[in-house]
Amino acid sequence: MYTIEQIRNQIFCGDALTVLKDFPDKSISCVMTSPPYYALRDYGEDGQIGGEPNWQLYIQHLYEIFGEVKRVLRDDGTVFVNIGDSYNDKSLMQIPERFSLMMTDKLGYIKRNTIIWYKPNCMPSSVDDRFTVDFEPVYFFTKGQNYYFEQQLEDISEAYANDKRPHGVLRQRLYNNSKYVQAGMVSKYSNDVTMESLYRQGINKNRGSNVIEKRNLPQQKEFVDVMRKSFTVDEIVKTTDISRSTVEHWFRYDESGFSFPSREDWLKLGTNLFPELLEVFEDVDEVRSARPNKRNKRCVWAICPRPSPDKHFAMYPEELCVTPIFAGCPEYICKKCGKTKRKIFKDEDFIYTDCGCGQEFDKGIVLDMFAGSGTTLRVARKLHRDYVGIELNPEYVKIIEKNLAQQYLDF
Repeated sequence: MYTIEQIRNQIFCGDALTVLKDFPDKSISCVMTSPPYYALRDYGEDGQIGGEPNWQLYIQHLYEIFGEVKRVLRDDGTVFVNIGDSYNDKSLMQIPERFSLMMTDKLGYIKRNTIIWYKPNCMPSSVDDRFTVDFEPVYFFTKGQNYYFEQQLEDISEAYANDKRPHGVLRQRLYNNSKYVQAGMVSKYSNDVTMESLYRQGINKNRGSNVIEKRNLPQQKEFVDVMRKSFTVDEIVKTTDISRSTVEHWFRYDESGFSFPSREDWLKLGTNLFPELLEVFEDVDEVRSARPNKRNKRCVWAICPRPSPDKHFAMYPEELCVTPIFAGCPEYICKKCGKTKRKIFKDEDFIYTDCGCGQEFDKGIVLDMFAGSGTTLRVARKLHRDYVGIELNPEYVKIIEKNLAQQYLDF
């Protein structure tokens, strides 16, 4: 078994699954990769992924590899996977969909987004009985519910520059009377009423510092089940000064009417149940005043494929890696406690959080276990992250080593 320092900024030549088995637990911050597509190309290596006799075996091999990836991923780790589809008897085989379901249903990953890599200059097609395919999916998974993510912003297009609605018709309808919309604030749960409501519970009201108090809340059903077995609304109202209307929200199963008790009200109740409701911690405020002409990055990314002099058939462009690595891989991880530094934004500037250990920091490690020509690794280094790559073909390993010798990237 390697140590984390033995894999940092290294390239391993070998089978992905075999090499990964020697990686240490919880050592990788972010995965950005693209497995060889099924039944599309022959890379000239025995045991290569994509050369299986059927798609079931292809998905099984990816299941084994990404199962090992989950072991080596930090608890706050992220995974970005670009995967394409193939045709059989004129039908799409739905390889990306099968892969995505395998990741969530069998391996327990959390799927956060399907990103559409739109190719404005896609290869022309001679087919005349279907539409030309000009996109590929990039799936965004996380290992757990609490993961590292740095919000990425994009310019608002001229078409929407003069739109005075908060952030689109849907959000205006859902939050027309919301004090947060009226204040021009945007949340990561802006399109989901339930998640928005739950996310805000336990946040303090002082929003000036961009640091907030948060709580790790239990599941709603679990909480309501215990409350109904342990108390009645009348009992709580009679023994505390909490209003009936407030208490009633704690007993409701419907998501729109439910709310957790505040820390202050839970102290008044004087129960030993759910002590986590009393435990708060400081975190970055993810609800920030909207910046002029900026918005949260959308899921359709227009990026042109680019030719390369390298002898590799399936390179994705460097630009495709930039946003995932910025968003999903921390630049600083404390060597003592393992916490990441996070950015706290103030207008257009920012500062970093500090864990208080007073120790040095390591860089987050980006893994690509199907390294190909090394695109992911080069971008990781350019963005001041560490990397580790695995590649089956020794000729491609030479290409990676050559490309990593380049000091600058152009994306």
